[in-house]
Amino acid sequence: MTRMQFQIACKHCHRTFAIEAESSKTVKCNCPYCGESMTVATPRGETTTAKVNAPNDTTPEIVSDSKQNRRIRNSHFLKYDGVGKKVTVVFVLFLLGIILLLSFLYVIFSAMSN
Repeated sequence: MTRMQFQIACKHCHRTFAIEAESSKTVKCNCPYCGESMTVATPRGETTTAKVNAPNDTTPEIVSDSKQNRRIRNSHFLKYDGVGKKVTVVFVLFLLGIILLLSFLYVIFSAMSN
């Protein structure tokens, strides 16, 4: 079989790098940026898609097409989308709590001054 080059996105640091392997094989490799080890199952020769198998996590799709690589690199931001919403809700509730507390104190001190 001929060796092909595959673009891999690290599950840990989300950077892409290239590996060279035979198609339809499973290869163990380390990320050159963060050193995280991973197992890559390369596809058959007619496609250029591979899967990265990371424990306790979903496996991202790795492709050699540059447009697809941008989608893969940016897909890790989707995981944190809910965190931003939660922080915003907590901040708004905290702000409303402070406004209610200040209003309550204003009423009490206004009543005491009369």
